[in-house]
Order: sequence, then structure tokens, then C-alpha cells
Amino acid sequence: MIYEGTPTITDYLQYTGSKEFREIESFSNGFQAKACHLLESYKRRWVTDPLHQWSRQWEYPYIIGQAKSLKGKGLKALDLGSGITFLPYYLLKKTGISSIVALDYDQSLGPLFASVNQAIGEEVKFRFEDIRELDLHEDGYDFIYSVSVLEHTDNYADIIQNCHDLLKPGGKFSITFDISLDGNDDMSVAEARQLLECLRSIFGIDEDLTGYLDFTEGTVTSSYVAEKISRDLTPWRFPMVNIIKPLFRHGRLGTKYKQLTFCCLTVQKP
Repeated sequence: MIYEGTPTITDYLQYTGSKEFREIESFSNGFQAKACHLLESYKRRWVTDPLHQWSRQWEYPYIIGQAKSLKGKGLKALDLGSGITFLPYYLLKKTGISSIVALDYDQSLGPLFASVNQAIGEEVKFRFEDIRELDLHEDGYDFIYSVSVLEHTDNYADIIQNCHDLLKPGGKFSITFDISLDGNDDMSVAEARQLLECLRSIFGIDEDLTGYLDFTEGTVTSSYVAEKISRDLTPWRFPMVNIIKPLFRHGRLGTKYKQLTFCCLTVQKP
């Protein structure tokens, strides 16, 4: 089961061995077979197989589960900071969402989406825009989601407020974000708490959302996945960089594999 907050190693391993995960994996593999040759330039900037990355194996299914929980058909969604992956195509095929706008600041993704749309037989609408400056003059969305994007920004409040304004009443906003447990990378634990406080305040939630940040010895981390499961599930091909880079940023050495975890959360507009 995919739940909100920070997952444990036990639940992570159980889910990635489940029938539900294999179904998503099968779709992703089919997407790769049809579209991989079109994405050579993009793969050089990130990874060849997005689903099989340490956090994405939980984050993508989390977003899928939230999308499947939406009521109705013909729903409109916004993929915030999308990159280009199988995910929006899966949502169009397997949920009540019939229209997805993939928004990203990488202008080169426009032609790639056009080619992939043709290869897959589904249309994801691409929009070149900075997520910090969203165009609010448009019809509302039923669902806005963002996978590991907000940790790379520094003005959570403005972004979250814009997403709130873009949602229809009753619409859902789902986010996932990485958290640097040792503070050597984007989004420290303190910054994660600030993000959740912004989310609570803007969406008018009474609950203290920081309770979803539950870090225990059993919390899944990037270093655990790299060392105990498979190094291939992490994107860092030159681990020595992870050791040296924090010395220039923070005056201290890092570790061979980054000390990251992640959090997933969904809120609803009243």
C-alpha cells in the first residue's frame, strides 16, 4: 500500500514486490519500448528509465493512486515540472483524467512531447512556463501533481498559492519531495517543515502536516537503496562527487551515497 508521509524500508520493499507495482512497471516498460529512441537527448540529461529510480518506485505509484481516487471522468490535470516520463500517459490511459498539461521550464521538451504523443497514441499538452510564475488566467484543474520538484525551488509559498488558485473547488494537489537528512543537498529537514507549513496555511488545514515527516531507523533512504538493494536504482554514477561537493557548499565532506529520503502528501481545496 502506498501511503502519505515518509515510507519505511519494509513497506517500500513490500510494495515494489507487489502485483500492483508490476502492472505499473509493465506499462512503463511498454512506454520505454515505444519512446526510448525518441528521448536520446533527454536521457543524457537524466536517466534512461525513470520508474526504476530509488524514490520514483514509490512516488509515481503514489501519484497514480491519488489520481485513481478522483471521482468523475473527463478530468483535467496539471503535471508541475513534468520532465518527460511515462506517468502522464499512464494517467490518461488508466484513470478518469482525459486532459493533462505537462508544464516545464525546459523548452526543448515541446518537440519531444509531440513525437512521443504520436508514438504512444495519447496527447499530453506541453506548456513552457516557470512554475514560479504560473498563468492563472485559465480554467481550473481537478488535479495538480508535482514529483520531486519543489525541493529545487526557494519560494514554496508562491508556488503553492498559485496551485491552490488553479484548482477547482474540491480539486486535489499531490506533491512528493526529497529531503536531505544531513543537510548537504536541496531541502533540509527544516525547509521541509516550512514547505508543509505553507501547504497547511494556504489550504486552510487544521492538522499539523509536519507530523508526516517521520524519520526513524527504518525510513527508506537513497543510501540504503544504493548499498542494500541496487546501486542502479540511484542516478549517481560517480559517488566521489557526493563526498567532495558538500565541502565547497557547506565546508564538510559528504557521504558516498546521498542521505536523502522523501515525503508524499495530498491536500484538497475546499
